[in-house]
Amino acid sequence: MQRKINALLLIGLIGTFTLATLFITHLARIHWGDRNIWWTPKTMQLTLSETKNSFELFISGKPLRNHIAEETLFALDEEGKRYCVISKDIGVRLNNRHKVKASLLGSALYSAFGSGVAITCLVLGLIEIRKDKKGFPSRQSSSNP
Repeated sequence: MQRKINALLLIGLIGTFTLATLFITHLARIHWGDRNIWWTPKTMQLTLSETKNSFELFISGKPLRNHIAEETLFALDEEGKRYCVISKDIGVRLNNRHKVKASLLGSALYSAFGSGVAITCLVLGLIEIRKDKKGFPSRQSSSNP
């Protein structure tokens, strides 16, 4: 008697190896990935107006935007001369780690669900093989008269 391939076991094996590996990779990137690579590059700094929805910086209890608009913020140049800081003098770098992490968590959720389905198929396939070895009727033989 030629033995047929147990489809549940095959799906479970392939799915467990691929989806569980993907899930573990996502978790590793979320928890142990480099947290400092998600900053806006120095060459692509954002202006103060581009970041108004991301953060607000206060100096002496007054928003930085108000200081710039009212021209009450001053700095010193290389020669020690005082000048009024304007919005073009300010560059902002943002850390986008939280956005990347949220995206990875969404992907991890799908791979975790797929891993669960694959492990269930693997277990059901192993149970079916065990039934076949003990002599219990399998699904295929019980449906044939």
